[in-house]
Amino acid sequence: MKKEVIHKCPICSNDSGILDRVPTINLDEKEKVELRCCHGCGHWWHSPIPSQAELNEMYHAASPFVVSAGAKETYQNKNTLDNFQRYVIKHNCKKSGNYLEIGAGGGYLLRYFRSMNYNCYGVDPGQWVDDSSIVKRNNEIPEELKFDIIILQDVLEHIFDPVGLINEIKNKARDGSSFFCSFPCNDSRSARIFKGKWAMVRPYGHLHYFSFNSTKKMFSDAGLMIQDMRLEQITPIYKPLLALNIRWFLYELIKGGRDQMYLTANYVRPS
Repeated sequence: MKKEVIHKCPICSNDSGILDRVPTINLDEKEKVELRCCHGCGHWWHSPIPSQAELNEMYHAASPFVVSAGAKETYQNKNTLDNFQRYVIKHNCKKSGNYLEIGAGGGYLLRYFRSMNYNCYGVDPGQWVDDSSIVKRNNEIPEELKFDIIILQDVLEHIFDPVGLINEIKNKARDGSSFFCSFPCNDSRSARIFKGKWAMVRPYGHLHYFSFNSTKKMFSDAGLMIQDMRLEQITPIYKPLLALNIRWFLYELIKGGRDQMYLTANYVRPS
């Protein structure tokens, strides 16, 4: 596996230091990778990391370097809206239009919007479900289409170059379109306490961990106007309580609560 060393911040190009050295999620791999922290915007990332082409191939093959055992089946069998997807539906003010989801996974949210009469497309290198509107690469989306809603759920942390992806996808946005994104936030209590032992630190499944400052810079530089930023958690704390699962509840407490950034941004095309 060919990997690239990244010492300058991928968001603001400032210098960085090593925060920790951590193992990959592949249990058979002994080598550790650096968890680096930007001295400027506070962004965290791993170095070295595989190229985007190699990452795409690993996701397509469900490699243990990028997905945990059973992840593919979990996506395929999902049949309920999760916390972020409910956030999207609550904050979406558009009644119809073109919908694009990068990292569509099992396609559950895409199918929900399709049932609401949206024209839907998704991109996922894993191709984990049989759906002709979910393609493997961004360049397979019909070039003439411009999108009103663009979803990046748990995507930016997986990408070699998140800034490049945002700028690429922005070119597919219609004037006034809405972006909905979620990703791990290193300004959360759990990240600050646990650092390299934070549950979200999962190379090479995760490559980036955004601060409030790095998030603002990335979206501002791309010409996207942030409308809402908030810390949330993947699993609401009431779920393990309703399930009467004490171990699950204690795990969520120990993890430290809200560690995901939920973000809404609008794109206004320059005049």
